Amino acid sequence: MFLGGTIHDVAQVVLCISFIVRILIKPKDTSDGRPPILPLFAIGFFVLATLNSLGFIPVWSADFAGVLSRWALLVAVAAVGNKTSLGRMVQVGPAAIALVFVETIFLGVLILCGLLILGR
Repeated sequence: MFLGGTIHDVAQVVLCISFIVRILIKPKDTSDGRPPILPLFAIGFFVLATLNSLGFIPVWSADFAGVLSRWALLVAVAAVGNKTSLGRMVQVGPAAIALVFVETIFLGVLILCGLLILGR
């Protein structure tokens, strides 16, 4: 529960939807180089969230998508960890490393306080 409090479920859904959208829909070419005003994955997220809220998506399908998205998030986080270079982090400087450390401690304390307040 502690670790789950710092992981955003929205990221899981967005990752899963963007994967599905990239397979099913080929984005149109923007010759001027500007990104679209509303990303396609955001539209897909809104559509799927609406369909799920209205009960059009079967429970088994939503459960499977949830499990799949958690595994996809695990793979994505592992990939980021593999790309992290400790040598480059040292080059960034101690202030950036201290910021990451303080932010991690802050999130941990925030989640612990929330768990204590909720009594879980």
